[in-house]
Amino acid sequence: PYTVDANILTPGTAQYFPGAVTVTASNATLKTATSGTATAGSVNFASTVTGSGAQNLIINTPTIVAPSAISNLASLAVVTNASANKWTMTGTNAGNIAPSSGGSSFITFSSIPNVIGAGSDTLIGNNSAHTWTISGSNAGSIASFLTAFSGMNILTGGTAIDTFAFN
Repeated sequence: PYTVDANILTPGTAQYFPGAVTVTASNATLKTATSGTATAGSVNFASTVTGSGAQNLIINTPTIVAPSAISNLASLAVVTNASANKWTMTGTNAGNIAPSSGGSSFITFSSIPNVIGAGSDTLIGNNSAHTWTISGSNAGSIASFLTAFSGMNILTGGTAIDTFAFN
């Protein structure tokens, strides 16, 4: 197992985690750029990524080879420069992330109450009725379903009737 107890920066190179990853730092960043959006390198997870529920994880890289699952974090941000991401909610504080451009590669996440897109991402609700509260530009929450979201440029309800409230 690998422990992420601080920020990991590998400019322009690949980060490879061949085993399970445990995030212990309060605010951990795995990135392949010194600032802004990464333009080179990749983060490659071969197994799971977990925390104790109090950690914030940012993955900032142009290419991500997704872990089998990410779970039990306070927040998750995935920033890539390949395309916007599509976050699909499948349950309370759970869902998956896929590139908006299509493709089958995605990240499954659970027990993460705060999801953070890159500003051009899409958030899709599941097929149950929900009340979405829009609290700011590209930000808000889904009552009893997702504590907070930000960086989501497009919001899409599921097949049931959703309510969108603006604060």
